[in-house]
Amino acid sequence: MSESELYQSKKIFKELFENISSGVAIYETNDEGKSFIIREMNKAGLAICEVSRKDIIDKNLNEVFPGVEEFGFSDALKRVWKTGKPERSPTAMYQDERVYGWTEMYIYKLPSEKIVAIFDSQTKVIEAEENFKKKVEFEKTISTISSRFVNPDNMNEAIDLSLKDIGILSQASRSYLFLFNEDDTLMSNTHEWCAEGVAPQIENLQNIPTEPWQWSKNKMKNGEVVKIDNVEDLPVEALVEKEEFLRENIKSLIFLPINVGQKVSGFIGFDNVRTPEKWSEENLNLLKISSDIIGNALKRNKTEQELEELNRELKSIVEERTRALQESETEKSVILESLLEHIIYQTVDNTIIWANKAAADSVNSLPEQLIGRKCYQVWNTLDEPCEGCPIAKSLVTNKPEINEMTTPDGRIWFVAGYPVRDNDNNIIAVVESTLDITEKKMAEKKVQNSEAKYKKAYYQANLYRDIFAHDINNILQNISSSAELSSLYLNNPEKLHTLKELYEIINEQVNRGKKLIINVRKITEIDESEIILEKIDANRLLRNAIEFLHNSFQTRRINIQLNTPTKNLYVLANNLLLDVFENILINAVRYNEKSKIEIIIGIGKEEREDKNFIKMEFKDNGIGISDYRKNTIFERGSRKRYKSKGMGLGLSLVRKIIDSYKGDIWVEDRVMGDYKQGSNFILLIPEGI
Repeated sequence: MSESELYQSKKIFKELFENISSGVAIYETNDEGKSFIIREMNKAGLAICEVSRKDIIDKNLNEVFPGVEEFGFSDALKRVWKTGKPERSPTAMYQDERVYGWTEMYIYKLPSEKIVAIFDSQTKVIEAEENFKKKVEFEKTISTISSRFVNPDNMNEAIDLSLKDIGILSQASRSYLFLFNEDDTLMSNTHEWCAEGVAPQIENLQNIPTEPWQWSKNKMKNGEVVKIDNVEDLPVEALVEKEEFLRENIKSLIFLPINVGQKVSGFIGFDNVRTPEKWSEENLNLLKISSDIIGNALKRNKTEQELEELNRELKSIVEERTRALQESETEKSVILESLLEHIIYQTVDNTIIWANKAAADSVNSLPEQLIGRKCYQVWNTLDEPCEGCPIAKSLVTNKPEINEMTTPDGRIWFVAGYPVRDNDNNIIAVVESTLDITEKKMAEKKVQNSEAKYKKAYYQANLYRDIFAHDINNILQNISSSAELSSLYLNNPEKLHTLKELYEIINEQVNRGKKLIINVRKITEIDESEIILEKIDANRLLRNAIEFLHNSFQTRRINIQLNTPTKNLYVLANNLLLDVFENILINAVRYNEKSKIEIIIGIGKEEREDKNFIKMEFKDNGIGISDYRKNTIFERGSRKRYKSKGMGLGLSLVRKIIDSYKGDIWVEDRVMGDYKQGSNFILLIPEGI
């Protein structure tokens, strides 16, 4: 090689070295492998390690990065220098006082005795995975708490279990609920959960006067969050709170008010007794949602208790007043007019004999204006008794009956019918008592809607987790394979063009990973877990998928024949359609043992139930799919049974995507009756007009 060619080769190598996306460092030992000197590091490596070239070049590795011994990197360098065998280290966390991050490395020895380390930062990927897991766990916990308060058998047990859930999720020492008494002069710790090894305080926190706690009480009355990252930093006006928190050995805490109806009735929170904690936004959101759920449940429970007590009182009053009515009409009017509940005394044919003021007020009438009219005419504008009327039922069963009824104005009523008997035990009339429970029913509906929302969110999160896990695994595998080949060709000038191709593959996979993360983020932001469809060009996505297939299988002979009637082919779908195409095409290659792979893609139109669809057929000459597998291949879990490794989503998730488009997918034999001649995957996607 001439001097000019040598210079040009070195220049190219330097450009590759400086601009490769992976970090690359070169080390040298002067003491037979006991210690190593950093001789060179490229731009990507400097960025990953958060150092400058002048800070590290020609300096001892252990002095620049004191954590390498614990990290295991120093021992790996020594082994490679001694044996000359390359080593690939799994992803691990490096940390010292200056740098933190997850890294994976490939180490090998040069003929010059120098050691080369190629490394990539995995911090963002791992942190993204952890954040995704936390989000799923958060939504799962909220869904569990929400469902727990739908008609609970034991309210106290439901609160205790929910405090345990939020305490564990937030990694707190304690989580608790305090409630104020009726005039807000006292507060008591009604429920508490403690982590293992943390002393409970509930017995010491009963009937505490609220007057000295003005600082925190005022904040809660104003609807503010009391967030204390370090108890030692509390202001002077919070001296009482500070002394109590220190007595309980609390280092940091956070709590916010519980609203029962329109009133601040207490607060929910958690604290840490080990170290001061900077509470995150996730902790605050967890408390806010839990506060709303528990507050609504307490309100509903209180309303139900009041209703039960009211019903007991009402029944007792009605029975007592009914006897009094038989003795004195005047006494009847005095007593029943004092009630807020609707009381209507009527004959066995539903003719009103008497009604109290509350009943008349509900229809903007005077009591005397109701006498002689039918109850079903007054409140429901009907010509016959209402369906499910407890008054009519009580006349049949000869006992008190109750039911919930809805009037045309949308109000919901708790209606009770009590038969009135004469001295011979014959039913001569019926007393109707009615209570407006519209607000209670609306509260129950809100709780049910909240539960349904979080269940749907949890289901959708599982779907997106599967999508992300499948795709990112294949992307990382392609990057890893390309990086490994690059290391083999790095010192071979004749392979520089191959290195460039491998670099382009790595760059393409990195961009693909970025796109995947963006798509998952967009999908998770869809309101009410609805999939938004738009008019897109299926031909464009299909060509991208074909290009990706050729790049992914450069050593295979692949011939793809695309028969499309037009340049642009519009369907109602979204960008996940690209994953569907890639999955089907990759399976056509991976499950094909022939030296030349043939794939024919035919596109046409089909009408079903007055709707226009684009029909796409993917015919291959692979190993085919037997009939019994055709019936299960799209089911969840079949990917593992048949060892599918497609770019993806798996055929079960492909089915979910096509279903979300209101389309269809199935598989047939390429040659009818002989599945060994290959497969024909058929898609029907709504046409985009």
